[in-house]
Amino acid sequence: MSLSSKISNSPSVYRAKSRGPSVLSPSSRAKQVPSRRESHRRLVQEAQKQLAGLTGEKRAEKLRELHPREWAIFQQIDVNSDGFVSRDELRLMCQKLGIHPDAAKPMASALWNSIVESREANKEHAVEVDTATSTKKGTGPTDEEAGASFESMLEMFAEISAVRNMAREKQWRRTMGIGVAGNVAGHMAMAGEANADAPAANTPAALFAFYLPEVFHGRHSLFESGLSPSTSYDYLPSSRTSPPTTQEAPSSSSATTSPPEEGEEEDAAPKKGSLKGKMLLELDDFEDTTAERVDKLEEIMNVDTQPCTEVEQAMDRLHRFPVTNAVIDYPREGGKVQVEPEVALYCDILYNTAVTSTVPDSDNPRHRQVFVERLVPRKIAAFNDCSIRQLDGSTKLSEKKNWGHGSKGISLDSFPLLNPEKDFSPEGIASRLALTSYVKRDGKVFPYTQSAPARNYLSFYQPLLNWIRDQMNHQSSVDKWEDMNQLLEASDYPMSCWIALGAGEYTDWGMNNFIKPKDETVVIVYDEAKFPEGPQPDRVAQLFEDHGHVQDKSQGLVALHQTFVQE
Repeated sequence: MSLSSKISNSPSVYRAKSRGPSVLSPSSRAKQVPSRRESHRRLVQEAQKQLAGLTGEKRAEKLRELHPREWAIFQQIDVNSDGFVSRDELRLMCQKLGIHPDAAKPMASALWNSIVESREANKEHAVEVDTATSTKKGTGPTDEEAGASFESMLEMFAEISAVRNMAREKQWRRTMGIGVAGNVAGHMAMAGEANADAPAANTPAALFAFYLPEVFHGRHSLFESGLSPSTSYDYLPSSRTSPPTTQEAPSSSSATTSPPEEGEEEDAAPKKGSLKGKMLLELDDFEDTTAERVDKLEEIMNVDTQPCTEVEQAMDRLHRFPVTNAVIDYPREGGKVQVEPEVALYCDILYNTAVTSTVPDSDNPRHRQVFVERLVPRKIAAFNDCSIRQLDGSTKLSEKKNWGHGSKGISLDSFPLLNPEKDFSPEGIASRLALTSYVKRDGKVFPYTQSAPARNYLSFYQPLLNWIRDQMNHQSSVDKWEDMNQLLEASDYPMSCWIALGAGEYTDWGMNNFIKPKDETVVIVYDEAKFPEGPQPDRVAQLFEDHGHVQDKSQGLVALHQTFVQE
């Protein structure tokens, strides 16, 4: 089986615009990756025309200019920064993305073999005759034993991107992304998000969501673990015509619907009149080309599942997976883009299913079946909560937070909280962590936010976790904020969350300069015990050059380096 076929058989790589699983057969889906690869190959070939006659550093510089996204990813993979990517560096890439070592090695070998095959095929066509001088020119890749050069890897970036996206989405399965707004004194005013007449706050303003995991009906992870607090509904909670009674609310696992056995969903005949049955019947009329089947599938889904309620609109928007590690896609709409460097906290979410009623004395009296009982902190990372400051027609803050793939970033490394109660307390490592960030523009590095310890957040440690828990349970859909409990229910109660705790205070340069395409940013979370004065300029420069992007946490630093690219 080819590498393209192996990758394309993963449901994370190709997914139709729906809330259910793809109904395309694996063989049909397998046809999608080669077509994407062909499109990428054509782009590379078009770029080759602009490289005609260029050699050496001028050629390399032009390549980086034509392919900024691929160059940013190549730099991240090229750990030793020697200008070549080896098989071992591909394996390390897979492992850093969370792929198990037993799977990372054969996957890296498959990628490497495909790169070699592509390189050898190109070499056969790399020699052209200059009719004017009757001399031969070698325009193909000239890799040595060190590995594959950037140029020779270009045609393989469709496959490399598929592997990276698949791994990231798997890491975020059943994990939601939320942010704490207003957890830094004055930040919302600096960002233009605060009400002019609002008094000075001593607690955060509210929660917002930037990513909600997609629910595949009949395949709930919480069901499979026996911990599901929800019932198997085929509608969103806002579609109820009457509030649930206490009898409707599950109080034990016996009240939940059992999941189908492994493989049962695929083998069972679709119910008459069901959406899946309608898809299968109508798609049978389009067997000639995969493109027609895909177009028909999207037409069916757009007719049957158009978002209409506020919750559905939020879910439709926030299902788009936004997190990357090497690039930020500059938004096509809106203006005044800013990096929001933040400390990110990963937590397990524990639910309570024993309480089923409205919340006394709450501003949000909606009936609830499930409450968040507590959050258990597990690790801390560097995060880029990139935001659009001006977006016409937006009413919710989350609309400025997720514009699709590549609108957020998180470091590959993190500080583990092995003893949550101690480590995330004034006596633990969390008390020593500090945040800073920089932007590189036209070869110059500028401080973007002030260095500040995480303990200076308006709320931190257990009081912050308690506040987040309460907001998850009670926050209403008011002003620019969403009903968080409704989003939890509509997402089938995710088992974990990444929480962006709040952005730093901008420097004068950061306040007066919005982000442009080709800018680079580095967000750093560091241990003050190891860096009492913060990372020195040479260390920051090293992070921009990606010499130290695989950080050793024992050195007391994790960082995120991203490049802003524009299609």
